Amino acid sequence: MKKFALLLVAALSLSACANTWKGAKHDTSRNVEKAGDAVKAGGNAVGRGLSNAGERLQEATQ
Repeated sequence: MKKFALLLVAALSLSACANTWKGAKHDTSRNVEKAGDAVKAGGNAVGRGLSNAGERLQEATQ
């Protein structure tokens, strides 16, 4: 009976670890995607700022 209980506890523990690992992978994947979107948005903002600055310099030198 003790062996069965020990085996059951071990199986449940390993099952919990597998579920935690799946959740961690899912969360990481989602965070990487959001970070990529944020970098892209930041790059677009920098590009617009540089374009704006270039236009202002052209206007100032005319």
